[in-house]
Amino acid sequence: GKIDVGWFFPSDTDNQVSNSRNHSIYATSWAHTKHLRKDFYPLNKPASNFPMVWDWKDESIPAWDVTKWYHWKSKKEVRESMQKQDEISLQ
Repeated sequence: GKIDVGWFFPSDTDNQVSNSRNHSIYATSWAHTKHLRKDFYPLNKPASNFPMVWDWKDESIPAWDVTKWYHWKSKKEVRESMQKQDEISLQ
């Protein structure tokens, strides 16, 4: 199987909005985001917490807003797919 392909990626990620509590893509973190080096994750940004739809008041889980990374990854997948199509048509 392919890595980074799932039920929501890459198709539905382009409709998500970074920095929007209801429409962003979040990743949980065992470590609090203040302890991680932000320069290792240039497309991601720390979020106040992982929003849990079953308990909006629970802010105990650290998280990263990874929406922009998925936007970048989706565009990269499209570029690579187009390059492969170009290579096939040239043969």
